[in-house]
Amino acid sequence: MPGARIVLAAYATDGGGADGSERARLADVEPPNVGRALATAEIFDPTTGKSSPTGPMAFARFGAGAVMLDDGRVLVAGTSGSDGGVTVDDTAADNAEIYDPATGRFTSAGRLPGIDRQALEQQGAKGANPVPEEDPAPAANGTLVASGAGDAVLIGHAGWWKHAGDITRSFRFDAASGRWSEIGQTWINVGEPEPVVLDTPGVRNLSGAMATGLPGGQVLVAGGGATSPNGSSSAAADQGAAAELYDPATDTWSALPPMPDARASGAAVTLGDGSAVLIGGYRELPDTTEYLASATRFVPGP
Repeated sequence: MPGARIVLAAYATDGGGADGSERARLADVEPPNVGRALATAEIFDPTTGKSSPTGPMAFARFGAGAVMLDDGRVLVAGTSGSDGGVTVDDTAADNAEIYDPATGRFTSAGRLPGIDRQALEQQGAKGANPVPEEDPAPAANGTLVASGAGDAVLIGHAGWWKHAGDITRSFRFDAASGRWSEIGQTWINVGEPEPVVLDTPGVRNLSGAMATGLPGGQVLVAGGGATSPNGSSSAAADQGAAAELYDPATDTWSALPPMPDARASGAAVTLGDGSAVLIGGYRELPDTTEYLASATRFVPGP
């Protein structure tokens, strides 16, 4: 079209030009997603190197957690959010399914418990922002880990309310009853619409925490405090280096000595000798994000 032009939407400038001029920043306009989540599933046969279709799941998922339970079934839970470039149904974030290899079918494994808004608001300062009424959009799905007695835990399941706040919770799945329960403490930070922020003092944000099962059924939970979708880092260095043990048998948490360095969103692997290696991830520094190529090892005590 003659005379047509493209104009980028922009909002308040940040005044950051090198010559002292203001520099416009891009507005909060998200590009369209480039793909859609899938509900399909396949079985890989390592003896033949081939995959064959099975399933499908009831929910299309993207970046879901999956873990094999003691009885051979596979628990699948959650999904990453649509802001990762892939369109997903947000309701999948709070739902789980179990795959039974004997039947080749998925069945419902229940839904994660709802948010106790009243309890969270009672922990906040007087006049603090309320917990938004709508469900949070999925942010980080968290880490799904098989635990003792054939159960599983989901550590660091995070959601967010755009321009308002963030929330991170953890859960336990009881394979016998097929039900989920919340474990640990909910971390929340709601900064809008009023100046008084709603938060949970003394609670560590486990978004981005690394988790792995240890011999005896305990679960190592280390690091976390990942940067939220709203753009704010929620963990000081000491919080990002913190580590704990969760014991499903007693539903208790115990503090461990901190890691040498803070890190979030790395990988945790349990070795044959019962120790665990925490690999990679990143840590927030005052002026930048440092992506880590290092690893640290946890050796359980006697």
